Amino acid sequence: MRLIAGAVLVLFQVNPGTADEPKDKKAELTKAVANADLILVGKVTRTGLGTASSFDVGVIEASKVLRGDDKIKSVQFKFQSSGSGVVAPYGKVGVEGVWLLSGEKAKGTPRGVLSFQPLTEEATVKALIKEAKKRNDEKAKKDH
Repeated sequence: MRLIAGAVLVLFQVNPGTADEPKDKKAELTKAVANADLILVGKVTRTGLGTASSFDVGVIEASKVLRGDDKIKSVQFKFQSSGSGVVAPYGKVGVEGVWLLSGEKAKGTPRGVLSFQPLTEEATVKALIKEAKKRNDEKAKKDH
């Protein structure tokens, strides 16, 4: 019995995918930075604006725009929300963080969330924006 309990304990402690996770997360975030047309620091101030059953719409009040129109004070975004109460972790009033958003399809339509990062990741996102700009500048030089 002790041997089985020990084996179960070892199974829960060993996670073969752990070594790759940070790299994958950085790759995902790098991709989101490349695809986002609006990146801002802000706080969710309203939710419950959507009528679809699979997603809801909320409002983010921007405290800082890292990429995009710096005159933006607030933006609507859509997030997963099912009728059974399952809501994206960032889809709650009061949540603060760094938002990487995809563009509006038409004026007034909510933006998609490419990535949401906690406030502690603001410096990381800024560094990735800088790297992306540098890559784009180098590519532009090559093309000319």
